[in-house]
Amino acid sequence: MYIHTYCTKIRQFNIDEKGNDLETDVQGDEEDADRIKMRQTIKDTVKRRNEQAFNALVCAGVSGDFEEVRRMLRKGVDVNEANYDGRTVLHMAAVEGNYRVVELLLNEGANKNAHDRWGNTAMQDSINHHQGPVTVLLAQWGSTLNNDNIAERLCNASAAGDIDALKLMVQNGANVNAGDYDLRTALHVGAASSQDKCVEYLIQRHADCNAVDRWGSTPLQDAVNAGNSPLAEYIITQGGKMNPAFTTACIVSAGGDGDVRMLKLLIRCGTSPDTSDYDYRTPLHLAASQARLLAVSYLLGVR
Repeated sequence: MYIHTYCTKIRQFNIDEKGNDLETDVQGDEEDADRIKMRQTIKDTVKRRNEQAFNALVCAGVSGDFEEVRRMLRKGVDVNEANYDGRTVLHMAAVEGNYRVVELLLNEGANKNAHDRWGNTAMQDSINHHQGPVTVLLAQWGSTLNNDNIAERLCNASAAGDIDALKLMVQNGANVNAGDYDLRTALHVGAASSQDKCVEYLIQRHADCNAVDRWGSTPLQDAVNAGNSPLAEYIITQGGKMNPAFTTACIVSAGGDGDVRMLKLLIRCGTSPDTSDYDYRTPLHLAASQARLLAVSYLLGVR
C-alpha cells in the first residue's frame, strides 16, 4: 500500500500524507504518552513509505520504464517530489533522454521549471547531456533555462568545443553576449581555446566581436594569445579589433623573444611594426638587442 491508503487514518492524528504535523488549535489536555508514541510511529512509517515510493519512481524514470512510472503515479506518488539535491524525476529522466517518460511526467503535472540546488532545470540537464529530442519536447512545454548563471554555462560549453550544447542554449533563449564574473563571454573563451566552430557560430548569432572583459581584452586578443592565426584573421574580417595597450606590450615583447609568428600575426591584426613602448623602444630595438636575427630580418622587411 502507498501513502494515499493511510490518508484517513493519519489525519485522525493530525498528520498529513507526507508524515508532517498539521496545524491545529490546542484544545483540552495534552496528548497522553501512548497517543504520542503511536503518532510518532505513524509519522515514521508514512515518511519511510513515501521515501520508498519516491525511490521506486526514480528507478523507473531513470531506466525508462514507462509503465512502471505510470503505475507509481497512479498509486499516488508525488510527481514533483525531489531528493536532497532538489532533483525531481523529471530532471533524472531528462538526463537519460527518456522521451516517453518525460512526456508522461509533463502530462501528469511535473514542474517543468523546477530548479535543483545547482540551479539546473530539466531543460538544462537535457542540454548538458546532449538529449536533443527531450530538449525540444521541454521547450514545447515552455520549460526554460535558469539564466542566473547562463554566462558560465555558455563559457563552459564554448571552452569545451561543445557546439551542440551551445546551440541548444542559444536557441532556447540564452543571451549570446552574457558575461561571467570577469565579463568574459563565450566568444572570448572560445577564441582563447581555439574552438573555431564555436567562435564562428557565436559570431553568426551576433556575438559582439569587440566585447571587453575586465582586463580590457577582446576576443581577437584571445585568439592572438592562443597563436591561432586563421581564427584571428576570421575575427578581423568580422570587425574584431584589439586593445592598443595590449598590442604595444605584445609586439615589443615578441620582438625581444624573436617570435616571428607572433610578430606576423600582430602586424596582420593592424599593429604597426614601429610601435614603441614607454622607453620609445620598438620591436626592432628589442630583437636587435637580443640578437634575434630572424625577427630583425622580418621587421626590416616590413618597415
